[in-house]
Amino acid sequence: MKTLFPNDTITLSRLSEWIGHAYTPSKLRRLLNVICHSHGDKKGRHYTLKGDNTLS
Repeated sequence: MKTLFPNDTITLSRLSEWIGHAYTPSKLRRLLNVICHSHGDKKGRHYTLKGDNTLS
């Protein structure tokens, strides 16, 4: 997703919509917590890839 849409923020709802709601939100959240850094709380939460220095 980040490769195709580099200017978009990664959020749980955008990722779920992009993959066609194939996984439950809890499974996606666990995956994102492994490969990404979490920023913000609740509705404002977004993710940046670990090791990606171009995003803050």
